[in-house]
Amino acid sequence: MGNSNVNNKIKDRYTCVCKEYDSNDVPNNDNVEKRIWYSQASLLLEDLYGHQILCKNDNDKEKLNLMISDIEGKLKTIKLGYIKVSKYMKLFLYIDEIVRLFAVWSFLILTGIFIALPSILIKPIDYYLVHNNIIDHKYQINVLAKRGIAKFILLLSGISLEIQGLENTKDMGGKKYLLLWSHASTMDAFITAAAFSARNYTLAKQQLFQLPFFSWLSISFDAIPIIRENKDSAINACSYAAKKVMDSEIGACYSMSPEGTRSETGLLLPFKKGASHVWNELDKCDILPVVTFGAYELYPPGTNMNISGKVYFRYLKPITKEDIKDQSVLQVVRKNMLQTTIDDCPNDIGAPLSFMQQVTNKIALLFMLYVDYQVFVGYKYFWFHYMKIDSYLVVAGATVMVPLVITLILYLWVVNQAIIGGKLAKMKNE
Repeated sequence: MGNSNVNNKIKDRYTCVCKEYDSNDVPNNDNVEKRIWYSQASLLLEDLYGHQILCKNDNDKEKLNLMISDIEGKLKTIKLGYIKVSKYMKLFLYIDEIVRLFAVWSFLILTGIFIALPSILIKPIDYYLVHNNIIDHKYQINVLAKRGIAKFILLLSGISLEIQGLENTKDMGGKKYLLLWSHASTMDAFITAAAFSARNYTLAKQQLFQLPFFSWLSISFDAIPIIRENKDSAINACSYAAKKVMDSEIGACYSMSPEGTRSETGLLLPFKKGASHVWNELDKCDILPVVTFGAYELYPPGTNMNISGKVYFRYLKPITKEDIKDQSVLQVVRKNMLQTTIDDCPNDIGAPLSFMQQVTNKIALLFMLYVDYQVFVGYKYFWFHYMKIDSYLVVAGATVMVPLVITLILYLWVVNQAIIGGKLAKMKNE
């Protein structure tokens, strides 16, 4: 194994981490302390794995195995808590949740109808404008529409988004790169879309493309279906998305969570190999890591709607292939994500909205409800007066069947496109 100084440092770190776990009762501590301890213990675990590989002495190897087993066991006991509300406020918050949920979904339906399908036709226009230097890449119509929709969804949801580290994105314009983000909430896709100002291709589980309206938006904004249960299909989808980025002449990025799935604890999961595979297919381009704080506390798994509050979206320094050196790309990215939590974990994660933010949220909700009412009146007029149909059953049937047929056609088209494109990309790489 390595020299004794390194061994002593590892032992000291192990002792310190275990002492803090026991003395501070970390599993029952607040989320900031949980995040910091979890990150410190995870970094220690990474180093223990490295020493384990290099270890030649059987006694030292046994000690390392015991340390690793102990730290792994302690890490499994850590889970972030949710934002708690007063029992006297539960009824009000329940009504507020229903209103916000209705407003968000009605907005998704309307944007799916009036924006999603036209957005597909706008992409060639964006390409022409950027390719001929008429507009900057971040002012693409499709990208602006995507950001605008995501921002309004967060506004309706009562989410205050603070973006940090924008200086780390200033040199990324027009380039091809890999965006890697932590994933702990259903909101992450909207948060990333609202904060990110470039065209990005991302993978989404195939089932989401079977949802009317929502799937239309996913397709128009460059989401690519992936069948997680089928390894070959998943690899093909990754290759297809990478090819879309590499074929872009105006700059684009591949956006994904290296964890491969949503964290059920709110803490950074071990990374899957897929991110490394994608990075190689992107010719080892620059990587832009992102860490989100607060999405899990406000919208944990198993809930129907988020609680209003503050979320942080933090860009870290870009990682180039020169930064990787003798480590794996996944190790470098994960260490950076963990280290930023140790260095600067926000203390006001999930903080309530300010008075003005609450007023803005309520105005947006009232506006959305007014729009919904007007759309309902117009829809009713279209069928019963303009089309002169007097059967509620026919109208109801058309209302259900038309979106389902459109969804089925788009689903078959995008899945077939991903399958064929993935196979072609894989054949090209081979």
